Amino acid sequence: MSTTLATRFGATCIVACVTALAALMGSSPCEADAVAVVLPAEPAVPYEALGVEGDLFVHERFRSQRFGERRVFVFLPSEYELFDERRYPVLYLLDAQNFFDPEIASGGEEWALDEILVRHPDGVPEMVLVGVQAGAHAVLEFAPPGSVPDAQGEEYVRFLADELKPFIDAQYRTRPEAASTRIVGQGQSAALAVYAAWERGETFSGAIALDFPDLDRQTLEWALHPPRVGRPWIWLEQTWSERSRTSTTGIVASLQRHADVQVAVTSATMHRAARVLAALRAMSLR
Repeated sequence: MSTTLATRFGATCIVACVTALAALMGSSPCEADAVAVVLPAEPAVPYEALGVEGDLFVHERFRSQRFGERRVFVFLPSEYELFDERRYPVLYLLDAQNFFDPEIASGGEEWALDEILVRHPDGVPEMVLVGVQAGAHAVLEFAPPGSVPDAQGEEYVRFLADELKPFIDAQYRTRPEAASTRIVGQGQSAALAVYAAWERGETFSGAIALDFPDLDRQTLEWALHPPRVGRPWIWLEQTWSERSRTSTTGIVASLQRHADVQVAVTSATMHRAARVLAALRAMSLR
């Protein structure tokens, strides 16, 4: 783990204004609730854990205007310090605790993104990973609007797009354009990843939905209208048992009307690393 990187990313304070977003949406700043927000963050420190590979850092207390303090992970390419002018695409991770460290992953099973990227597999470009550890109210925070009472998914996506992303783009050498910014969710958070790309296409041009659950149409009512910006790319991965359900195939058909959807049908026994590697390779071709 690089100590130079750890000291480089100290506490910072940036100002982000979403007035530009309001203009894109054809509304005034007041109508879009656009406000200037100050986003302080704790210094990034190396994340040390048995089995974690590569340059993984954590901002232990990123202070959100909407959700209080959150733990934010940042994984940097191995070449990050070697090329000062190079910028990288970013993949945002929902349920970040499940992607790097089996000690904090649900059920002790991770997706091994760190182990994949340090091996530089063919077809996968260097990228920055940014993930937020799920909070105590993840069931509501990962719920798209209308899916459950008191769903907070819309606000959570605003937190990612309007608070966290401006901080990351200011603090790290990213490629901030939407075409270079994607989001991934797994299980319960998979639907919110798709929602984020659907509703905030000016921020996230695509989504990877791993282990996509069986959902009713009420959960995806937002997909009945076209995306706000462009036509998102969606990687939708399901297991055999979920893919066979009529409701799930209907959801896929609804998404395909307005998005470029790639459906991957996998076995529940297939290793998670192989499953996410397939998604990363497909994403690199977009």
